[in-house]
Amino acid sequence: MRIKKYWKMVLLVTVIVFTVGAYYVQSRFAAAQYPDFVIRKVSGDEREAEPILIHSTYHEGEGENLWIRAGGSEYWREQSYFERLKGANSFSFTKHLQKKYRNFMRGKEENDNSFFEDRDFVGYAAIETNLLRGYEPTDFAFTVACLDKKRKDTVSFRLPVPDREQYRIVYVEKVHVINGVMKVMTTNERPDGSTEDHVYTIDWRRKKMLNDEKIFSFVHDDGGSGYMTAFVVKDDRKRRDRYAVFAKMRVEDVEGEDGQTITNTKNVELAIYDLETGERRTERLPEQAIAGAEPALVSGSTLYFQKLAENGIQIIAYDLEKGKIISDRVFAVPRSERDSSLRDSIIKLTNERIYVAVPDTDAKTGKILIGDLKSGKTLYEGRIAAKEGGDLPKGYRITLLDLNVEGTF
Repeated sequence: MRIKKYWKMVLLVTVIVFTVGAYYVQSRFAAAQYPDFVIRKVSGDEREAEPILIHSTYHEGEGENLWIRAGGSEYWREQSYFERLKGANSFSFTKHLQKKYRNFMRGKEENDNSFFEDRDFVGYAAIETNLLRGYEPTDFAFTVACLDKKRKDTVSFRLPVPDREQYRIVYVEKVHVINGVMKVMTTNERPDGSTEDHVYTIDWRRKKMLNDEKIFSFVHDDGGSGYMTAFVVKDDRKRRDRYAVFAKMRVEDVEGEDGQTITNTKNVELAIYDLETGERRTERLPEQAIAGAEPALVSGSTLYFQKLAENGIQIIAYDLEKGKIISDRVFAVPRSERDSSLRDSIIKLTNERIYVAVPDTDAKTGKILIGDLKSGKTLYEGRIAAKEGGDLPKGYRITLLDLNVEGTF
């Protein structure tokens, strides 16, 4: 009887292996029938395009996830089971940390905003709620962990959120470890609809809350034609910048000359927080200088704003230490009748670069542009195209979804 049972198990495993194997063979064979795409150079240094990964959807009947690089492309069905588990963005900061610090990362939320890393420490802070008792404001607490790379020692603990009974929900926006403390930047929403931005200072070695600073307070819906919002401006993680910048502004949707809706920003107010000293100052920027521009990147002591211009993308550089605009330039995006509106573009500012992907009107290809934020020079221009010798079927379409740059987060 025991031998009979073993034979059944062996047979079941064999069937499963054969079925899964047949599925992947069939998937790869089907993907092989699809065209291979590349990012083909039009001008500039082609090395600039090497770290780019364009996430898109290929349509020929059914839709299929497609990732395009300078050297070729890969369809979702070509990926292994484990590659699919990683999700669409394998370039995320969380994925990067999971590869390097498996033990430390075990059981932690996959939210890039909750993590920090420099040459000495890996920091983590997330909001924990006890859903077993229902969603109650009194449940809010920080789950904190810090890895000392040199000592190979991890400190983990839980701290209640100060005045937690006053909030409906709390989000972690940014974490920074410096001078023996952890700075946790959050957005806190109250039941009455008002929102606050906070900086919590935590002594992670002594597992103690040191300070709770309220940066901004505002009502999201003030009854006007738009709404108020505030956020922590993205930074270049590799630089470990000294400043964290909170931006508060009013957002309004207006109708453009072509009848399409345009999103405008106004009344931009900055809170510039010095991570080393804990000092902060508030600045309201001149409306005429940055009208319609949105804070997009903090790099060193420079805050970059971005805005769509008539012939390209306007980048305004604001010096946080001098308190003034130091450059205002437009990265020209060469246009043709086949290009879609720049409002449909994907724009990324990172690593002192601007990356732009512009789809064409019939969704057959797309234009790629890379520029240097400091000099204003265009470093590379390319197009998404079929690999040499490849045939493109009639009726296909490509929808550009996202642009990632390897090595940046």
